Amino acid sequence: MAEFREFFLFIASLFPVKKGTKLRIADFVHGADGLGNQNFDPPKGKPVEQSAAAFLVEQAKLHPGKVTVVALGPLTNIALVRFLVLWIFLADFIKYIT
Repeated sequence: MAEFREFFLFIASLFPVKKGTKLRIADFVHGADGLGNQNFDPPKGKPVEQSAAAFLVEQAKLHPGKVTVVALGPLTNIALVRFLVLWIFLADFIKYIT
């Protein structure tokens, strides 16, 4: 495995983006631990309080063209990133939302 300088731990989204969608766990693909049953030691740090989606948007803005996302699972955080990016763009053009 590659050597990393810094890790960030985020709590995954607790619900699917589309209301009424049943959350599916693809353990038959990703293993029981979500990483191919590698059985890594549990993380030693505490989860970041910022959402994973907000962090991705922030890092992409800070380091344009240099962020690599390794996404596992149902990609809910990627969908939330798309929403955040659109929201940030629209925020400059919308006066009120009621």
